[in-house]
Order: sequence, then C-alpha cells, then structure tokens
Amino acid sequence: MPFLSSMFRKKSAYNLYFSTMYSRKRRLEWVSGMSVGIDAIDNEHKMLIAMVAELSDAIDSDNTDEIVLEIFERLEIYVKKHFSREEALMAKFNYARLEPHKKQHQNFTKKISEFKAMLMENYSASIAEEVNLFLFNWLTNHILIEDMCFSLPAYERGLSDYQTKKLTGLKRLSAWLGSEVPLRKRILLASLLPIGGILLLGSFMLFSGYQQLNNMKSLLSQNEVMQTINTLTYSLQAERGLSVGYIGSDYQRYLAALAAQRILSDRHIAQFDQAMHSRYNTTQGDVLSYVDHLRENLSNLKQQRGDIDQKKSSLHESQLFYTRLITTLLNLPNTTKPLKLRSDIVLNIAAYTLVLHLNEAGGKQSFLGVDVIESGRLTPQNHDDFFRLISEQRGILHSIEQLLTVQQKQQWLSLYRGEAEEAAQAYQSKIYQAAARDQLTNLNSQQWFEVMSIKLSQLKSLADQLFLDIEFDVNHNIQTLQTKLNYSTIGLFIILMLTSFSSWLLTYSIISPVHRITKAMKRLAQGFRDFRFINKFAKDELGEMVDAYETCRINLLRADIAETLHSRRQDFNLKVKIQEREHFRALASIDPLTGVLNRREFNKRAQYELDMAWRYGRPFSLMMIDLDHFKKINDMYGHAGGDLILKAFSAACLSRVREIDVVARLGGEEFAILMPETNPKQAYELAERIRVEVSELQVFVNGYKAQVTISIGIVAWSKRHQKEIGNVLADADSALYQAKNSGRNRSVIFEAG
Repeated sequence: MPFLSSMFRKKSAYNLYFSTMYSRKRRLEWVSGMSVGIDAIDNEHKMLIAMVAELSDAIDSDNTDEIVLEIFERLEIYVKKHFSREEALMAKFNYARLEPHKKQHQNFTKKISEFKAMLMENYSASIAEEVNLFLFNWLTNHILIEDMCFSLPAYERGLSDYQTKKLTGLKRLSAWLGSEVPLRKRILLASLLPIGGILLLGSFMLFSGYQQLNNMKSLLSQNEVMQTINTLTYSLQAERGLSVGYIGSDYQRYLAALAAQRILSDRHIAQFDQAMHSRYNTTQGDVLSYVDHLRENLSNLKQQRGDIDQKKSSLHESQLFYTRLITTLLNLPNTTKPLKLRSDIVLNIAAYTLVLHLNEAGGKQSFLGVDVIESGRLTPQNHDDFFRLISEQRGILHSIEQLLTVQQKQQWLSLYRGEAEEAAQAYQSKIYQAAARDQLTNLNSQQWFEVMSIKLSQLKSLADQLFLDIEFDVNHNIQTLQTKLNYSTIGLFIILMLTSFSSWLLTYSIISPVHRITKAMKRLAQGFRDFRFINKFAKDELGEMVDAYETCRINLLRADIAETLHSRRQDFNLKVKIQEREHFRALASIDPLTGVLNRREFNKRAQYELDMAWRYGRPFSLMMIDLDHFKKINDMYGHAGGDLILKAFSAACLSRVREIDVVARLGGEEFAILMPETNPKQAYELAERIRVEVSELQVFVNGYKAQVTISIGIVAWSKRHQKEIGNVLADADSALYQAKNSGRNRSVIFEAG
C-alpha cells in the first residue's frame, strides 16, 4: 500500500508530536491542548481517540479479524455522526470554510469505506496496521488543523465554553489594540506621529516641485517641436511661393529653385518627424489623432509635388494644399494640454506662436504677389486678399507688442520695421501702380519673391531669437528647481533616516528578543532544528523561554535522528530505483549506434512541434536524409565499416544543427532532422551545408578511405498537413525520392501540387 506509506513519511509538527506519544504509550490519549473550546466537539474527539486506541490495542494483541472489523464498523458509524453534528454547528455561525470542511469530511468517509472493504476482502495484520496508522494520521490533522481553525470564530460568536471577564473603558481599548495592532506597529506609531506632519508637508512640497520640474521638461521637449515647426513652415512657405511662381509662369521659371527648395523641405520634414516621434510617441486621445492627421498631410506632399510636375494641379489647388499644411503645422502646439508655467514664459511662448503666424501671413502675401505678377492682372479678389493679409499682419504685430518686454520691443520690432519691411511695402506699392497702368507684365515676380523672402527670413530670425530666450528661461528654471528639489530631498532623507534610526533603536531594544524567540519557535514548529541562541540572556522570563526552547529543540533532534536512520535506507532504495528508471528511459529514446534519437522519440517530438504549429502558427521544417548506395558500402566494407560511416555522418549532422533542432535515425541508413522556427529557405541552406560536409568526410575502414554522399528531401509544414505528422513525413519522403531520381547527392524542397 504505497499510497498509505507516503502519507506516513510526512514530517509535520503534529505528526512528530503524536508519533512520540504513540511510541511511548502504544496508544492515543486525549490531552487538554487538543480542546477547541466547545465541549460537545471535544467529547466527540475524545470518543474518536478512544476508538482508535481500542483498534490499536486489538491489532497489537493479535485479536481475530472479527474483533478488529467490529471496532472498525463502530468507528465508521460514529465518524459519520460526528461529521453531521460538526457541520451543523459550523453552519450555525456561518463558518467561512464550511464547504471545504464538508469536502474533507466526504473524502474521509469515502476512504474509510474503501478501507472497510479492503479489510473484509483480504484481512491481514499488516493491512490492519496500515489502516490504523492512517486513522492515527487523520485524527492528528482533523483535530489540530481542521477543527482548531474554527475555535476562534466560535469564541467570537459566543459559542465557546470558555469563560472570560468583560472589559470596559480603557481596558477594552487596550485589549483591542493588543489583538488588532501588532506591538511593532504600536511602537512605530508612537515614534512616528510627532514627525508625521513634517513628512506629509515635505512630501507635498516635493510633489509640487517635481510637478513644476516635469512641466518645464515637457515644455523643453515641446519647444524643440516648435523650433522644427518654425523651420519647416518657413521652408514650406518658400516652396509654396516657388510652386505658385512655377505654375503661374506656365511652368517656365523657378524650376531649379523649386527643386532645391524641395530637397531642403524634405530635410526639415525628417527633422520634424524625429522631433514629433520623441515628443508625441506616447500621446493618447485627440492629440494623437491630430498628429496622425498631420503626418498624413505630410505624406501627401510627395503626391502634390508630382501633380505640380505633371501639370495636374491648378495654382489654386496648390496654394490651398500648402496653406492647409502650414496651418495644420502651426496649430499643432494648440492641441497639447496647457502647462502651469511662470507668466513671463507663457508670454514669450504666446509671442513666439504669433511670430510664426505673422510669418505665415507674410508667406501668403508672398505667393499672392507672385500669382498677381505672373497672371498679369490684379483682380478685386486679389486686392481684397492683399488688404486682408496686411491688416492681419498689423493685428498680429500689435498683439506681439503687447506681449514683449520693453527690451524685446526695442531689439526685435526695430528689426522687423527695418529695410526688409520697407522694401516689401515699396514693391507692393509698385504692384498696385503697375496694375493701375496695366503694366504688371513689366514686373519681375522673382524679384518680388526675393524681397519677400528677405522679409520672411528676417521674421524667422526674430522667431529664433525669441525661441532662444524661451529656452534660456526654461533651462534656468529647470536648474533652479532641480537644485531646490535636491536640497529638499536630502533634507527629508536626513529626517527620515534619523527617524528610522530612532524607531529601529526603540523597536530593537523592546521587540528584538521577543521576535527572535518567536522566529525560533516558528522554525521549530516547521521542522527546523538549526536555530540556537548563542548570546546571553538575563535570568528573567525571556531567559526561561530560551531555556525551554533549547530543551524542546534537543529532544526533537533526538527524535529526528532516530527517524532519519530509518528514512535514509528508504530514500536510498527509492533513489536507486529512480536512477534506474531514468537510465532505461534515456536508453529507450536514443539510437544506441549513432547516439541520436530513435524513431519513437522523434515521432513524439515531431508531433509536439506540429501541435504548436497548428495552435500558434509557428513554422517548422523537416528533412529526410538517406545515405546514397549504402548497401554497396556495407557490401564493400562490411557492416562494421557501415556502422563507422553512420556514426561519422551522425556526428556531422549534430555539429551543424542548433540546440533546438532534433536529429533522429528512422531506420537503417534513413535519418530525419526536425527544425522548429525554420522556413524552407533556411532548411535548404542547412541541408546543403550538411550535404557538402558529408561529401567531404573521409572515414578510414580497415586501412581504406571510404566516402559517402547523401540525398535530402525537405518539406515545410503547412495547414494542408493537418495535425498528422505522417503527412509531413510523406511529403519529405516524396522530396527525398525526387532527389534520388535526380542523380542523388542533392537537396530537394517538396512542392505541393
């Protein structure tokens, strides 16, 4: 009965306790430590122990099987009654583990019925002893583990027979703290309360500081995108103006300049895409949707250029495309969540954004002038557009003046209203005058474009300078915040360390001895006997606890030694049997001649790979290999020579495959290699390497140099093979047959159909 013997070898604390008592008294007896606090349950436990003890006495006295069976039947009946009453009591106070408890009862009831049938069919003293020991082990678990768990819930619901005095006032609070809050936590609570407010306030300050620091870093990353937007919009504005001039001149002028500008724009687009990837890679929601829309527009730029080159896009369509693209770029910063920043930085960012829009208004004015000059007429709509753009620029410029500091106004607005602006206004007046005299054809659109380009370049320089100011302010703020946070963190860390040290010192002086004794007792209860107290304890209650622990530990060590002597022989015999079984199992899966797997083990592993491929779609390939003219080799060199060649061939295969590949001998001179995670091309390359290496092998047999070639059939698994490895092997065999019919010494991939 090995299933019973395995149960008796469990080394738990309660088994050791009962085993010691059993070996000393040869019978089980009730002790007060087994009480669960409910008299009715305790009395039934006493009766069960008495019945098991009676059964033990009957077996020891070599009584007849009728007496043993009679005691066993009484025990079976009483156990069922006990289970019924116990479950009713647990249901009365809604015991949380009632269902698992019932299941344990049901399992034991079933088991005891099996034992009864076993004793009635084939009674022997050894079987009766095994059954008795099982009952002994079950009583240990049932009383000390299962039933002891509901002792406390029964006491809390007033069902226990233990009597205690009721507590009132502070004593009740003290009792609650003692039962609900561990001693270590109570000491820590008393020591940490005075500084809890300081830590809370410091944490709030650190959180606020880190939030500001993160906002600054986020702004720094956003500014990089803004700068690339500035550069890219300036480049696209120039490309838009040249495209308008190219279309307006009936595709006669601006071609070289437009081509060069496109190259420059592509370079700026790549820089912008890189900046966007680092800034908006993890963005979610509406921002991500806007970024995807912007990327889609940028990807359409190539098609728009092609339409212009192929004369498929009108001047208006081209203007509209570029304007929408630039507007989308300029509106990108507005999609991000606003950050809480200092007011001067916010004003500079707003001014920078307005400068970009001012630049775009100037760009629109530029391509509008090119369109008017190339078309040779100033329509009322063109006139209104000129007026609107000039008004828009004035309004934006006025808004910028409200945002800039006095120093910025003196430095930047003087540059904006300098020679470039005057030249642009003068040339625009020239356009009006030429239009009034119908002499627009006498003007040079390229000259107008160059004048406006200088103006836009001046605006870009202003934006760059403003960006540098913003970047300087942000970096300065980051450095300042970082310094403050570092000092604050260090200060809080010092406070925390001092507090931790004082708490640890207080805790160690009070709890450490108790904790060490508790740990030692827990380890002792778990079966460990290695923990010893080597330091000296005072002659007090703790010292007496340590002495009692050491006495208990030594007695348990003595019992363990006696048990170990018996268990070592059993363990040794079991180990020998396991080693023999593993050895024979390995021999059963390996071909004894070549050292590779045999056909049975190969089929098992191949079927596993096929199941993985069918379930998860993982590729794998298989090759079948046959040694060419092997019968002639056996006839020429004998079977011993053939065996040497087979060994050399197997070693060559094993040296070429990966660790996850499987090499097997299917029979005779036929081999197979299973290659997981391998497509047909990779399998063919491996097959060729093996084939070439085998053809170069030189095996010396009886002083003669023998050479051999191989033919290989390769197949890759597909859905048509279904879940049958035989289908895969059949296709590989077909490819092998084709390789042999094609002259041998070659590799062939199976092709379906």
